[in-house]
Amino acid sequence: MKKRHVIARGLAIVTCCAATAWAEEDSAALFQRANEAVQREAYREAAELFERAHRQAPHPATIFNAAAAWEQAGERPRAADAYETALSMGGLASEQAAYAQERLTVLKKSLGYLRLTAPIGATATVAHAKNVAIPAAVHLAPGSHTVVFNLGSGADVRKPLRLLAGETQSVAAERPPPMAQTQAPQRPAPMPSAAPSPTPDRASGSGQQTWGWVSLGVAGALAAASTVLTVQTFSALDNFEGSGRKDLDARDRALRLRTWSNATAVGAVVLGATGIYLLLSADSGSSANSKPQHRAKRGQGPLVHLSF
Repeated sequence: MKKRHVIARGLAIVTCCAATAWAEEDSAALFQRANEAVQREAYREAAELFERAHRQAPHPATIFNAAAAWEQAGERPRAADAYETALSMGGLASEQAAYAQERLTVLKKSLGYLRLTAPIGATATVAHAKNVAIPAAVHLAPGSHTVVFNLGSGADVRKPLRLLAGETQSVAAERPPPMAQTQAPQRPAPMPSAAPSPTPDRASGSGQQTWGWVSLGVAGALAAASTVLTVQTFSALDNFEGSGRKDLDARDRALRLRTWSNATAVGAVVLGATGIYLLLSADSGSSANSKPQHRAKRGQGPLVHLSF
């Protein structure tokens, strides 16, 4: 009954203070349905509806309500994740912030804490956390789990692990090396009768190779910068947690660093793929231009079309 009262207080805060966030009718409707589910003590349904409303119109009080509902439903890992999200967003009323911090501290003692550190820009799935963007942190029940990394290459990477209550682990996956692109041999078209052969554009191929190597070099620099930013992100998170989650400067710095690490990682992937494409296409063009061309001579009877 006490937790139901806390959820109700959270509802009042959102209703009074975050009405402007509900620009979409769907968000308000979801929140109303969640409120009705709380009154029926259908806490799992209420938690899911609160989270859907939060995704449409993010607000710390909405995800705080989801956390309290998850805890009432017996879903301690989900409750801890939601409490942590509400606190990291800031903006909770003092009563709700104190309650969220108290419950999060209690829950962490009975749960494991998993940090997903790499590769930046990929997604991962483990237990209740589906397709979360990396880097991320997830609370899990003690025991064995399998993290499935989706690297965007068509193949998933699975990492089994075992967590103890109160334990923190970090896990990462490595992207597979890019595979060289191959092209099927093509049958040359019939050669024209005495048309002059074009001069191979060697300067164009050379320039394309130069830009390919430049793109790969910049991609490597961005990848290194993303790694440094990721380390700094988790350092800032550690400082934030070490301050009892009261150091707002550390939290803001962690959010900024995570944004920059994601941006540099995406840039590294894009430039790396561009560089590989430029190098491969330049090599292909050079090979095609280097093939000898046959010409039919005048005065030697009818035109003969050569085929290979």
